Amino acid sequence: MTAHPSTRPTRRLVRRGLAGVAAVAATVLALPAPAAQAACPAGDQCTALPDVNARKVVLAATLDPWRTDDVKTPGASTSVLRVERALVADGLLASTYADGYWGTTTTAAWGRYEKSIGQNGIHTRNGLPSPAELRKFGAGRFDVVKSYDVGGRVTVAKAPAGNSDDGTEVVNRRTLDMFLEAQRNMVRRGDVGKDMTITQGSYCDASCAPESFGTHDGGGIIDVRIIDTNATGVAKRLAALREVGFAAWERSNHIHAVALNDYQMAWAVHGVGGAPAPIVDDGWTGYCQVYEWVYKGDGLGHCDQRVPSTSAQRTVVTWEDYLAAKG
Repeated sequence: MTAHPSTRPTRRLVRRGLAGVAAVAATVLALPAPAAQAACPAGDQCTALPDVNARKVVLAATLDPWRTDDVKTPGASTSVLRVERALVADGLLASTYADGYWGTTTTAAWGRYEKSIGQNGIHTRNGLPSPAELRKFGAGRFDVVKSYDVGGRVTVAKAPAGNSDDGTEVVNRRTLDMFLEAQRNMVRRGDVGKDMTITQGSYCDASCAPESFGTHDGGGIIDVRIIDTNATGVAKRLAALREVGFAAWERSNHIHAVALNDYQMAWAVHGVGGAPAPIVDDGWTGYCQVYEWVYKGDGLGHCDQRVPSTSAQRTVVTWEDYLAAKG
């Protein structure tokens, strides 16, 4: 279509217009470039939705239910509240319990959600919200940040090439990385007892850990031999395991270690009473091993010595905390 003569620009105006555009372009180019946005961390969701911190939620789900008060896990309450409000919206939790405290009622509600999406394994229907479950549940409602992965299952090589006593121990990748780092630290320091052997792994059943009452049925659990060292060596092993994120304590003939925040741990490790996982109930009430270790010094109780959050307690350091501090 031909432009009307009165609207057709002259050659001079065209040149002037081009010059003006060039001047504006030069001005724009002279401005400092905007700072590049930080990349979204692997496994996280980075949109405009509210954030839910996966690490804090798992820790709260492990510790909150068994205290005698409702003091919230530090740094977790906002994320927990967002998850609880979503549970309320889906009819899985009464609104009165949406308070930022992951108590026994919230645990049961999450167990119902896990069941609703087909989770029915010892290490998946366990009342602990894995990052993957949180992402599925929070779609369109919240973003999951500070995500992490326990990794696939690996078989520990038999000693002396590896750290298994017979080559049958299975653990997840995160647990093995933690154990090997603890041993590297001991070797670096020249600690007594630095050569550690795993005598019992994870993902077991009655055929490989009948005396463990289900605590080895999920992920994040190992037993470490102690009869090959002295008292100093045992103490050094305990310190090294705790340093990288294990709740670890001495038993009669081994160290029992629980990888803190392993969302595949069996209900028997951190639960009590009616479990959300399909385990046999023979009158035994559970162990609450992480809670007992944090507040009572070891994990040998049966969730029957509950204390308020003001009681003396161990400092909780997870594997992700350790890695962040290490840089």
